[in-house]
Amino acid sequence: MTKHNQQTNSAEELIDNLNQGVSTWEKILEKYSKLILGGVLLVVLGVMAMFYFKNQKEKNNQEAISKLYPAEEAFSKGEFDKALNGEKGVTDGFNKIASEYAGTKAADKATYSQSLALLPR
Repeated sequence: MTKHNQQTNSAEELIDNLNQGVSTWEKILEKYSKLILGGVLLVVLGVMAMFYFKNQKEKNNQEAISKLYPAEEAFSKGEFDKALNGEKGVTDGFNKIASEYAGTKAADKATYSQSLALLPR
C-alpha cells in the first residue's frame, strides 16, 4: 500500500508541476498577447508584400520585354538613334525602357544595348 501511495503522490506532483507550467505559459501569453499578435501580423504582411512585389516585377519585366523588341529591331538595322530614343508616340527606345523598368532583366538588357548603340558614335 505504501508503494501505491508513493506512486499516487508522484503522479499528483507531476500533474501539479504540469499545471504550474501551463499556468506560467498562460500568464506569459496573456501578458504578451498583443506583442505576439503584432509580430505574427508583421510576418504575414511581410510575406504578402514580398509575393506582391515579386509578381509586380515579373509583370513589369514582361511589359518591358514587349517594348524592347522594336528597339532591338532598329539596333540590328543600324538605326542607333531610333534604337536609343524610339519613335515619338510609337515605340520606346533603350533609354526609356532602361529608366522606366529599372530593376528588371529587360531593363538590364536595354542598358547593355544602350552602351553598344553608343559605341559607334
